[in-house]
Amino acid sequence: LAHSFKWRLTQILFKQGTTAVMFFIATYFLTKRDMGIYNYVSATLLLLAILTDFGISTSTSRYVTLYNAKSKERVKKVFFNSSIIIFIASVLVISFVLLFKQNLFDRHSQYLMYALPMVFVYPMTSLMDGIYRGLKRFKKLAIISMVNSIVGIIVSYLLVTSLGLVGAILSPLIFFSTYLIILLSLYRGYEFKVEKKILRDIVGYAFFFGIATLGH
Repeated sequence: LAHSFKWRLTQILFKQGTTAVMFFIATYFLTKRDMGIYNYVSATLLLLAILTDFGISTSTSRYVTLYNAKSKERVKKVFFNSSIIIFIASVLVISFVLLFKQNLFDRHSQYLMYALPMVFVYPMTSLMDGIYRGLKRFKKLAIISMVNSIVGIIVSYLLVTSLGLVGAILSPLIFFSTYLIILLSLYRGYEFKVEKKILRDIVGYAFFFGIATLGH
């Protein structure tokens, strides 16, 4: 277990550390007013992403582990079934934002639109992260995070120094998008088949965990 925890800790440090470095880069180069808008947009996107995910990624990790121990044929179906749930939730949340963006976000809505795909991308990275964790691929996750973090910090610096506030808002989207692409490309366990049992399991557990996460 210590070996797995070591790699998991490494992954978390690089993944969370990169977003912190991006924040410090933005703090250094942006004006106080732009930093206020950046924080506002970031907090809004995080809340929307939590609503979209609503515990699906954590539930996925749990059931990948369970199926891998008891019913291996279901493991390959988890990604597709979980993705369907996240996709539907993302469409609903994005549609709501587009319909009421002026009433809810007023003059800052234009900045929110730049990174709105994060509402889908962020939960999907958490989903893939959950699948890798469920399969105990901690070392691979850590190595992917390290490589992606280095690229993400460089891209963030270039974007913020050239585009200012817009670059700061786009940096996390690019960071998580590349992370998702790498995770998807290296995973080999896809089976595109809907299974009601998996949907019920994941949604049922995610509902209660999602309420706790949203409350937090």
